[in-house]
Amino acid sequence: MLLPDGEASEQSSLRRYLDTLKERWLFVVLAVVVCTAAAAAYAYTAPEVYEAHADMLVTPVPDDQTALLGLGLIRRASDPTRDVTTAARLIGNIEVARRVALSLRSQTPPEALLAKIRVDPVAQSSIVAITAQGATPRAAQQLANVFAEAAVETRTAQLRRQLDPAIAALRTRIAEVPDARNSDEAQPLYEQLAALESLRSGGDPTLRIEVSAAEPTAAVSPRKRLALIGGVFAGLLLGVAGAFALSALDTRGERENRLASMGLSILARIPDTRQSGAGYRAFEEAFRLLRTMIRFASPDTPYRTIAVTSASEQEGKTTTSSQLALAALEAGQTVLLVEVDAYRPALGRVLDMPDAFRADHGGAGLLDYLAGVATLDEIIKPTAMAGLSFVPAGRISMESISGLLEQRHGQAFVRELAELADLVILDCPPVGPRSDAVLIAAIADAVVLVVDVKRSSDKELVDTVRRLRSARAELVGVVLNRDEATASEYDYLDSATEEARTTHPERAPSLLRSTRDHAAVNRQPGSPDGQTA
Repeated sequence: MLLPDGEASEQSSLRRYLDTLKERWLFVVLAVVVCTAAAAAYAYTAPEVYEAHADMLVTPVPDDQTALLGLGLIRRASDPTRDVTTAARLIGNIEVARRVALSLRSQTPPEALLAKIRVDPVAQSSIVAITAQGATPRAAQQLANVFAEAAVETRTAQLRRQLDPAIAALRTRIAEVPDARNSDEAQPLYEQLAALESLRSGGDPTLRIEVSAAEPTAAVSPRKRLALIGGVFAGLLLGVAGAFALSALDTRGERENRLASMGLSILARIPDTRQSGAGYRAFEEAFRLLRTMIRFASPDTPYRTIAVTSASEQEGKTTTSSQLALAALEAGQTVLLVEVDAYRPALGRVLDMPDAFRADHGGAGLLDYLAGVATLDEIIKPTAMAGLSFVPAGRISMESISGLLEQRHGQAFVRELAELADLVILDCPPVGPRSDAVLIAAIADAVVLVVDVKRSSDKELVDTVRRLRSARAELVGVVLNRDEATASEYDYLDSATEEARTTHPERAPSLLRSTRDHAAVNRQPGSPDGQTA
């Protein structure tokens, strides 16, 4: 069923996001582990902090108490919330903190003590809450209670400093009245004096401790469970963001755009089975796709001879040659695999050929035939797989095979090979260092260029394509080797293959067995990147 454009676009975007996360899953996991470990280290090593709470009741002075006018008392405002807000500001000041330091005989500066205190009006009430922090439950309780007491004492001291001059003035006025105790004129003065003296002895009537602080039973910091959960989520966030950032910085997209601008199509993407997590089935399927794409590149006149090369060494061209041969063999074709790379012969080892047949053990091969010291029948070696034959590079040592090919009319020689099998695959040397690959590519029906996405440089790629096209080679496309991003596209194949192999081991495809054997060869010394040249 066809999806609407918008829905298809959304699914495509979602798939790209999921592919990015699959490709960078190790980075995401690492970010989660690191952040969680950091959170755990903080949670279990950070000093514990306790909080204790004391409540103070604010009782503003009514406006009708004229005797208290002019004193610095908290007066009733039209908005009740202003009363407790004013009280909170009066409580949480440096003067109170200085009194606390004296009371505790603490060497801690008043500013530091004030930083451990939080004074907050309680909404919809006449309560001001004092919250104190301490390293122990006892320290937090003591600081909260001492701060509350110091606030009351500070307000009382301020009130007394205001009352003392007023009381002294009243006493002077009373002394000036004759027979003051019996005088009606002095009676109001006596009443005012009594009120002020009562206020002085009682302290600030607008502020008192309502609830003293109790010892807290649990620390408020660090919150271990919350820290661990936060570490996990922070790691996920950092990991996902980092994965997309790395994906955005990845130059593979730019390389593919450059390939497209040069008119080159990507024939296949070969996953790195050891690093991407892809199974061998994914590895096989990529080469089946490569064979199919090459077949579709010339549907009317199938290519009979295919040259496989690369820009430089160790990019996977020999791996591609051998696996393409196996894929063609599985499709029912007879295949002749020719080792043209006489400088680094590796096909014999990949195919597990007997030592006598291998170029690196003195077996006769292509160079011997071109030099006229061996016949075609002598250099074509059978393999363990029916339908697959192998021509080693040969035992003759020389700087270049270009001259031999020219002497033996290279095109005629290649056509002669094409008559011996449905498909001839030429494992060529890299284009970069020598001219052999360019000459062979020019006389083959088609050329496949292998590009290792982790090794090949853009400059090498551009130079290689230019040289091949200058030789009028039929460059049908490129193979992106060790492309981790493609592994997820074949994941579904591995589970099915594993089930089939477990249920019917005798039916396991020969190509899969060959791939496993080849992977073991790749891990031998001499292939530092895990891929044969």
